[in-house]
Amino acid sequence: MNWGWKLAIGSSLFMAMIIYFVVQSFNHKTHLVSEDYYSEELKFQEQIDARQNAKALNDDMIVTQENGQLIISYPKKIEFGDASKGSLHFYNVAQSQKDITIACDFSAHYQTLSTEKFAAGRYKVKAKINANGKAYFFEKNLTIK
Repeated sequence: MNWGWKLAIGSSLFMAMIIYFVVQSFNHKTHLVSEDYYSEELKFQEQIDARQNAKALNDDMIVTQENGQLIISYPKKIEFGDASKGSLHFYNVAQSQKDITIACDFSAHYQTLSTEKFAAGRYKVKAKINANGKAYFFEKNLTIK
């Protein structure tokens, strides 16, 4: 076999490898942090202000896990009224399909949730709270076993 055939076979194998990688890249599912990231980016200044309000409290949200229960303790310095509202977003770091969003319950300064709703893994707990005309944003890391 002369060098021309070797060059043609080598080029063909290289092109087949490139085509294989292109096909694999199209078949690979990519999980984004958010599907609607552009509109969330526009609201990012509001989140920065809410973080500053939370930091100014010098009191933090606490997330603990005991006996199959998650206990979320809200800062005591926030005064909750009838118009107070908020949400807890449990962002699963590994798989976005396992994300869970739950409304906050401000009947007390803590909320209890069963861990049965959650798949085991690492989560970021993002709390958005609006109380007394101020917005607060807290973020905590959590590992559910």
